[in-house]
Amino acid sequence: MADFNTSMNVLPFTAVSKLEYKGISKIYFPKWGGWALLDNSSTVPIDTAMLDDLVYHFYNSYFWLKLGGNEIGNQNIMNLLFVFAVHSGKRKAIEKLQRSLNVPVSGIMSTELINAVNLAHPKLLFLAFYAEIIEFLVITNDQQFINKLLGIYYKFLNSTHGVNTPIRKLIDTVLL
Repeated sequence: MADFNTSMNVLPFTAVSKLEYKGISKIYFPKWGGWALLDNSSTVPIDTAMLDDLVYHFYNSYFWLKLGGNEIGNQNIMNLLFVFAVHSGKRKAIEKLQRSLNVPVSGIMSTELINAVNLAHPKLLFLAFYAEIIEFLVITNDQQFINKLLGIYYKFLNSTHGVNTPIRKLIDTVLL
C-alpha cells in the first residue's frame, strides 16, 4: 500500500503567511486548529511540534484517508492523486483519475474506483492520469504547480526507466 509520509514529502509547501501555513489556506480551512496557535504567536510562543502534528493530521484526515490512500497500492499514483487533490480539490482530482481509467465520472472515491486503480497497469495509469492533470494545468496556466508535477514525473521516470534512456531523452526534448 502507498505510504502517507512519502506523499507528504512530495507536497510543495510554500512560504508561511497570515493566510497560509504549509499549504493550508485560512480562506478555505478557517477552522483548522493550527490557526489558533499561529494567530496568538505574537503573545504566546508557538509549539512547533504541536503545529506539525496538526498539519500531519489535517492532510491525513482531510485528504489521504478520503482519497483511499491506505488502500491504493501504487505509491506513484497516490503521490500524484494526493498532490493534485491538495492543489485543486479532492473532487477534481478524483474526476481526473476516473477519466484516466475510463470509468464513469462522479468525483467520488469508492471501493470500485480503488479496485480499478489497483487492477490497472501502474505505468499506463500514471501516464494517463498525468496527462489528465497536465490538460487541466495548461488550461489554468499554473506554472508553479506544473514545475512541481514535472519533478514528480521525473522521479517516476527515474524509478521506472532510468535517467539516460531513450524515453527520458524524448520527454526532456518535448517538455524542456
